[in-house]
Amino acid sequence: MPINQLKPAEKGEVAVYTPYYPDNRRKYLAHAISLYKQKSIEGARYIEGGENIPFVVTWNVSI
Repeated sequence: MPINQLKPAEKGEVAVYTPYYPDNRRKYLAHAISLYKQKSIEGARYIEGGENIPFVVTWNVSI
């Protein structure tokens, strides 16, 4: 899933982690949780003077 299609996590999920994050980073928390649960991200890296290079990043989530 491309990052611009990522939906933020629900408020209940975010509330669990909010006390542990500094105020200036809390605005990213809902998207960070959602991205973590997604387990992968796709995109394209811009190369100046050339073609974009597509990429896929995946990670394991232990529950």
